[in-house]
Amino acid sequence: MLKLRTEKVVRFEYKWIGLLSLVVKLNIAISCLYLMFQRDSYQIFDRSPISAVTIKVKQSSICSNNDSIIRHVLQYNCSNSLYDVNDFVKPATENGAVSITTRMIEIKHILQP
Repeated sequence: MLKLRTEKVVRFEYKWIGLLSLVVKLNIAISCLYLMFQRDSYQIFDRSPISAVTIKVKQSSICSNNDSIIRHVLQYNCSNSLYDVNDFVKPATENGAVSITTRMIEIKHILQP
């Protein structure tokens, strides 16, 4: 096997490139020190009230027999429509949750041994 040794030193032939490299490294070091000491390790805490709204939108489990709706969807077949396990939980488990069901993706569940 060949043992290849490479030097771990970067040498710049032009002084202005070396000076630019040094300035960039010093700038990074100073900004890291500023973040650590002045900004409390860059951990900024949001003091605003915590609130969020999450809406889950799905179709109802009852298939529509309305021809005006069905003609817009190619090969509409509602016999295989199923809900997730999470969708059977009524009412929703979150506090103050609202569930609006409008659309569902039909998938075929095939169990194989």
